[in-house]
Amino acid sequence: MAIAITGCPGAGKSTVLALLSEAGRTTVQADLVAREIAARPDVRDRISSVLGLPPDAPVELRRARIWGDPDRRAAVNAIVHPLVAAALRAHPAEFHEIPLLVENGRMADYEASWCV
Repeated sequence: MAIAITGCPGAGKSTVLALLSEAGRTTVQADLVAREIAARPDVRDRISSVLGLPPDAPVELRRARIWGDPDRRAAVNAIVHPLVAAALRAHPAEFHEIPLLVENGRMADYEASWCV
């Protein structure tokens, strides 16, 4: 089981992860996994449908729709977050940077959590 690294935006989670990586520990960032998952055609199409946009809509417009509407944001999160959680559970890295660890109720998935 891995150790989760979490904390507020700008707190230094990525810096801690980089230091661990430099020390030879295996790491993964949930945000990067989420971007990869959201870029998959099947997921991108589901997200586009929720947002009422074509799949090739500009990123800025997609972001505006997500952040401007709490219901759409919740619907997109309901698509992406379970897929990210499954991918991270299967990932062999020792340390996982997860900004929304507590908010998504994922603390039980980890041996320990470090809050930066």
